[in-house]
Amino acid sequence: MINTNNDFLWDIPKLNRLKVRKAVKGEKLETLNGTVYANDGDYVIICVNGEKYTCDPNIFKLIYDVVEE
Repeated sequence: MINTNNDFLWDIPKLNRLKVRKAVKGEKLETLNGTVYANDGDYVIICVNGEKYTCDPNIFKLIYDVVEE
């Protein structure tokens, strides 16, 4: 649908299951934004296309729900 009224369009993202693991302190990750070093307690999130990034544990708990398989 094309928005001709200059209103905001809201998009609901598809639900994706991401792989997550605890990072090792000082772990080096090559991300789409360059090299990132993990902090103690960070999570490493592996996205659907294999890209990796770190996430602070407090932010992680606010954004994601953990699903056990």
